[in-house]
Amino acid sequence: MLGGLSAEALAAHDARAGSISVEDAIKLGVPRSMVTGISEQMAEEARARGEEEEEEEEEEEEVGWWARLSPDERREEGLRRFRELPLEGKSALATKFTKAQRQAFKAARAKQKQQQQQQQQQQQQAGGEGGVAGAATTAPLGAHQRQRTTELVNACTCGDAAHAAAILEAGADVAATNGYGQSPLFMASWQGHADAVALLLAFGADAGVRSASGVTACASAAALGHVAVEAALRQQLLAGAGGDGAAHGGAAAPPCAALEPRPPDVDLARASFTWLIPRRAPHAGAGSWCVDGAFSVPFLARVEAAYERCADAATAGADHNPNRLFRAGDPSRRFFCDEEGFVTAALELVLAAAKERASGAEALALGEAPAGEPSAAVQGTGGPRSAVPFMRFLSYTEPTQQLPAHVDASKWDIRNERRGRHGERSTHTFVLHLRDCAAGGGTHLLGPGDTDARDPAATVAPVRGRLLIFPHKCLHAGAVTESVPKILLRGELF
Repeated sequence: MLGGLSAEALAAHDARAGSISVEDAIKLGVPRSMVTGISEQMAEEARARGEEEEEEEEEEEEVGWWARLSPDERREEGLRRFRELPLEGKSALATKFTKAQRQAFKAARAKQKQQQQQQQQQQQQAGGEGGVAGAATTAPLGAHQRQRTTELVNACTCGDAAHAAAILEAGADVAATNGYGQSPLFMASWQGHADAVALLLAFGADAGVRSASGVTACASAAALGHVAVEAALRQQLLAGAGGDGAAHGGAAAPPCAALEPRPPDVDLARASFTWLIPRRAPHAGAGSWCVDGAFSVPFLARVEAAYERCADAATAGADHNPNRLFRAGDPSRRFFCDEEGFVTAALELVLAAAKERASGAEALALGEAPAGEPSAAVQGTGGPRSAVPFMRFLSYTEPTQQLPAHVDASKWDIRNERRGRHGERSTHTFVLHLRDCAAGGGTHLLGPGDTDARDPAATVAPVRGRLLIFPHKCLHAGAVTESVPKILLRGELF
């Protein structure tokens, strides 16, 4: 006996630990039945170790599968993996991060959080409002094709390269688009996220594809001054063209130059503002107004050209229809994104002018404020100052078409979105008319319960170039169309 253990027990222990052979253990007196059990246990432990090592090797190879492939091969392999997912519903395939992906994702999140905290401190020191810092350390990859595409587009829009990388490695379609015909590369380029752009190009994204509005990723980056992104896309386009400036079937490479100078889009000297419902009125539409003559002829022509380029949402397929169900009698819709910012810029000028005009005699006549004091209907936080770039055209082509009474939902700009954080929510709706209608087709601003529009607080007729602004919470309805076509651009303001 040694330390309370027999020689046989010590030999069995040594055999189990592998320090002596099974044959030597038998010579030391260990029963063969015990030796057989030890042998089986050792074999099972060896198999488990082998399987664990094999899984680790497979995971390492799985995480780095793309490293040995060219961008075109990565695109094809990612698409193959993506097609293994169902179109809708849940799937057990690639719905979680691997260990290496989690580590990379966590490191990127920590860096992002540190940058957000630094920006918050700088904003607070400058007297501004700090953003919401911090984010979750995990994010979904998407259990089915539609969800995965949405996750990828959103990650690239926000510049979340770590999340985008995990999605691409799990398998994704880099050519997929959102409801406005924008690919992940387009969204990353539009917002100036150089890291996400480089990642997508490495996975074979096409730099020359245009959005539904006819704008290339390179042109959008150039228009907004994203120099590094523009340079990367230009280099990719030239490389794809063999350096001769011809790409995509021999056509000239899409332009990357910034927009050429254009005539002013707004003519405020001719603008005529009408305040429809006083701000202090006991009405959900309080503070509604419209303006005529503010937009130049070239601007309206440019908006109409955008309308012609955009596809009808009812016939463009699911990828061009952001979860919209169409009813019989509804106007047709064409989804438009103001990627170059020309509509938003014009709206901002008109909104700013409205704040200046809503004072003195105009405000006093409405009982808004004493002469010389700006009206809170459009002043400061009481009124919108900019637009969400995701808009839509509505086209009424048949008499008797109309929209029933409803209120509009508030939206936010996904460009400012982070995990656990959203940008400012919209508060008002805008309607910009592109056609004159001699009869019918007006917009009724209604009171509570006035769903049949018997007693509207205001009615605004369709006049080319007329801009109508009203709060989302205001019940409103479209009058029956008589003169057609009635075409308008509609969107949200914040």
